[in-house]
Amino acid sequence: MRELPAPGQAGEFLPVAAGAGAYHWIRLAGGTLLAAAGLLAVRAALPMQGIGSAAAALAGGALALAAAGYLAGTLLPFSRSAPRLWLRRYAMAGDRHLLRTLLRLARLVGDKTDPILRSFVQANNAAVRALYRRRKPDNVMVLLPHCVIWTRCPKKVVKDLARCTDCELCQMEEILGLSDRASLPVGIAIRSAEAYSQARGMGPDLTLAVACDDRLVKGITRVPELPAFGLPLHLPREACHDNLVDLGGLREAVAYFVGAQPRPARAGVPVPVPASPRIRLPALAASPTQVGAEPAGSA
Repeated sequence: MRELPAPGQAGEFLPVAAGAGAYHWIRLAGGTLLAAAGLLAVRAALPMQGIGSAAAALAGGALALAAAGYLAGTLLPFSRSAPRLWLRRYAMAGDRHLLRTLLRLARLVGDKTDPILRSFVQANNAAVRALYRRRKPDNVMVLLPHCVIWTRCPKKVVKDLARCTDCELCQMEEILGLSDRASLPVGIAIRSAEAYSQARGMGPDLTLAVACDDRLVKGITRVPELPAFGLPLHLPREACHDNLVDLGGLREAVAYFVGAQPRPARAGVPVPVPASPRIRLPALAASPTQVGAEPAGSA
């Protein structure tokens, strides 16, 4: 079975650590500075007279409230209550703008965007770990890109995971065995937009999402109402085919969120359970004409 090479053997591959990463501190500092700037503007404008001072006070107050809402959305624990979800959506929109700014700055000094994206994933994963530190999520699903199934697959299991056999071409046998033992449904997404809409339709308590860094960031920020634990791919060929999953990271995530012992199938997962425990989520099935039509994770 193909294991992910050690970080020293895998070029630019960076493992996801349990820590929050530098991005957490960047957005904390940015939000705090914006809130402080808004409050200072209000304080400076209040003693003055005229329309200009009133406008400056309103602008400063709006900036302080916007920054406070962003910080609340990033720091408060995840909740499905309407106010918390609104704050989280707002915070993820702010993260998209902050990331665009950081990535533009990074490109000015070279192609150093991967550590920024990975740091965002680390910050997200730390928050998800904290969310489920004392309790286990009831409904967990594994979501994979189709590029983890190698192009030489004799069974073409991207259409039906139940057909997978231990041919040792790719890692699917190990991934499916791990999901079988934990009674987790596994889905393969052909396109990002399809994965988002179907994940919303299923509404799992947690998604173990495997993708390249930019697609993980996009999914986390575009579907903020569903907690997702990101597991970055290793791209040996820097292309959208024949890629590798961090099996050690996936095992660790399953052990942490589900537990080491297999658990019975969950009634809350809205998919029919066939005789085979290897569940290809019907909602994520692609037509034969879609398979291979686009690179994995294309928008």
